Amino acid sequence: MYRLITTPGRAKLRIPTVLTSEEDTSSAIVSRSPEWMISIDALCKGTVEGFAEYIHLFGWFSESSHYIDGDVAGSMFSSGSIRNSGLVFIIPNGEHVPKIEQQLYRGKLVDKLIIVRLGWTEDKNEILQQVTFGGVRFIRYQQNVQYLVVHAQITSKENDIQIFKQKDGSASGHKISSVEYDSNKLKLS
Repeated sequence: MYRLITTPGRAKLRIPTVLTSEEDTSSAIVSRSPEWMISIDALCKGTVEGFAEYIHLFGWFSESSHYIDGDVAGSMFSSGSIRNSGLVFIIPNGEHVPKIEQQLYRGKLVDKLIIVRLGWTEDKNEILQQVTFGGVRFIRYQQNVQYLVVHAQITSKENDIQIFKQKDGSASGHKISSVEYDSNKLKLS
């Protein structure tokens, strides 16, 4: 499902979201916890076992791009840079809202913002994917009755996906990609 988010002075964004309890859940997969959760330094408090510093995440969007100069079909030139559109995320209203507002008004950096995708295996929540954003600065937010839409700038991103064996479903390692946008440094493993 997508929500159409209108932001002041910008084009409308289409942000992928998960269903909430008020929406049609007839086609939703039933799970024991939220599929996506977010931790913002120590600003959040949750109720999911093992994820006390995480809250439900309704949706998020971030776009990376690589700009290059010169011959597109040939080799890349050193003037090429990796850029990020910024991060937009949607969370429920709650006691964390004033803390996020204070970070925004003061212009303080959030050291780490972690988004996780959970899966229920062997009677416990497992992290299937973890996206860690560093050097996060909140630049705008929109609040309504049910949720908060936060816009942020980031300086680094790490995407860690847990790999599982097809045969028995056991964990077999990680695929990790990370980038520091301010220094254009990449790390793949």
